[in-house]
Amino acid sequence: MNTGIQYAYLDSAAFDTTLYTFGGHPVVELGIRQGWRPKGEKYSLSTHTEIKFGNGFSTASFETKIKLNFTKKLGVDIRLWTGSFLNNKKVPNHFRSYLSGGVDPTFSSFILDRTGQSKMAIIQNQYLQQGPGLRGVVVDENGSPLASTGFTWGVNVDPSFPIYLDMAGGDDFTDTFTAAGLKFGPIILPLYQSWETEGKTAEDWHWVKERMRFIFNFDLGQLTQISF
Repeated sequence: MNTGIQYAYLDSAAFDTTLYTFGGHPVVELGIRQGWRPKGEKYSLSTHTEIKFGNGFSTASFETKIKLNFTKKLGVDIRLWTGSFLNNKKVPNHFRSYLSGGVDPTFSSFILDRTGQSKMAIIQNQYLQQGPGLRGVVVDENGSPLASTGFTWGVNVDPSFPIYLDMAGGDDFTDTFTAAGLKFGPIILPLYQSWETEGKTAEDWHWVKERMRFIFNFDLGQLTQISF
């Protein structure tokens, strides 16, 4: 079991205020991680249950990761995530559930740009597998990344060859969002996104280039966690 207490003060000049709420934010985190790898079986399973309490909100989530090995070279990784708000009276922007990956609300990962002012901006360019975890960027009618303070879910499928398939949805949405594409190391190249209003499938390099993202993950949380 892991627990943590954090206080962060966010300056509006240093953050994209569509993704982060400026001011002081005390948060208490409780989490349980478990893993299973049955002897002689061709699969492994891990789970992560987490609850966060903040000033005016609380949230709970459950993540399962399944690794299936069909042969030595052929397999698939599957991630299942669900989350909901126990109290959504006053949810800071950075603690909302973004369909297109997280914004690292507890500052446990290395994020290249939280201001949204460069080509390395979180969500728009840098992908962090948190929450529903779509590898394509879904935006609302104002052009802001789509988020929820209700129940949301996500599925990420990664075969051993360089393709991916993601699905996500929630109580606040009438549609299920689906994304598929190629992945080469840290580079994500979308080829299909169900929510596109014009051209859901890649027709040329420009379509892909406008939507490509990258992964750069470095977990800082292990340095500060208290375990007992």
